Amino acid sequence: MKRATVQSHNATALETRDYAAQIVKSMREESATFPKPYPSLDEVEQLIDRLTEEIAHAMYRDKLAVVIRDTTQAELLGYIRLLSYYVDRVAQGDEVIILSAGFLPTRDRDNSNEIPMVELFHLQAEIDTGSMKLSVKAWRRAKIYRFEYRKKNADQEWTIVMSTKSRYRVVGLEVRTEYEFRVCYVGAKGSSAYSPVKSAYVY
Repeated sequence: MKRATVQSHNATALETRDYAAQIVKSMREESATFPKPYPSLDEVEQLIDRLTEEIAHAMYRDKLAVVIRDTTQAELLGYIRLLSYYVDRVAQGDEVIILSAGFLPTRDRDNSNEIPMVELFHLQAEIDTGSMKLSVKAWRRAKIYRFEYRKKNADQEWTIVMSTKSRYRVVGLEVRTEYEFRVCYVGAKGSSAYSPVKSAYVY
């Protein structure tokens, strides 16, 4: 679910001030959506004005002025965080509402390395060859496709075949015999769950 983001403590005082000013301006314009912000926008605005003055004083590298500026910046970040909680309660994950408050929404988590469920596993018998073509929907981050097969109802261990491709031709099978097959993806973080087991006769 999307949430309103708070700038990190690595942000400069100027960046924090500008972000807070953007939030105050947007929330005032959308007062119908955000009728009772906490803390109040007046309080936040007063802190923004104070930080603006302290940024100017700290330009001369006076150590005390720098400490005061940094303390006020941290206080303003705390106010932004409290406002983000309020916006999250109103928005309920709606990215448009979060943006209308002047906040940046959280980014979607990168799921590119998560291993998906196996999809579209197909079998195709080749007549008079004792072979079976196996295919599965390709996953672009798969390191290996692990195909397995065994005679059905024969109480056998699975025979394992590793392939770098999403298609594999199993040969040397007994004709007029029913086999069962399954497959899983193997990625950088491990393997997926197996596909449902499929059965087919070899001719």
